[in-house]
Amino acid sequence: MAVPGLFWIELGLGVVLLFLSAKAHGRQIRLERELEGYMEVDFMKENPPWVEALWRKDRRRYWATVPIAIVILLLLGFLTLPPRFGTEPLGNPIIGTLLLAGFLWPLVVAFTSNGIQSALRLRAALVRRGRDRPVGTPAQPEGSTWRGAAFRGTIGYWALVLAIGTVAVLIGGI
Repeated sequence: MAVPGLFWIELGLGVVLLFLSAKAHGRQIRLERELEGYMEVDFMKENPPWVEALWRKDRRRYWATVPIAIVILLLLGFLTLPPRFGTEPLGNPIIGTLLLAGFLWPLVVAFTSNGIQSALRLRAALVRRGRDRPVGTPAQPEGSTWRGAAFRGTIGYWALVLAIGTVAVLIGGI
């Protein structure tokens, strides 16, 4: 049974999720970098080797996740979405399914996956750093103030991603 406007609602939620998950992911990577003492970077120039390595690994993880997410989401999407989209968009529900499940949502999944991995690495680094800070590493950020803000922001951003993602899934009926 077709749900009027479902494609457009899902597209709007998907775009919001894309920007929010990208922001949350980027914030997590920044926190990892700051924990190592690299407070400022220049995206137009060469940065310290540790920062460049972090970004390189993150890009590899991201682009390895996207094709897997495309396959899984397209399979789920084609099983459930076309009948629910009715004739939207452009008179063909397959177009909507391809746009959402084949392009938009996999990017959200990849940003979310990488962001959560980064949050877990950050937590592990904070625990490890609390036990024994290796000699010769850059100075630790602002201590408990930095940690408190990092924790609150992480919880806040990922709670928003979870809430909007849950709404998108429930409305889409997947």
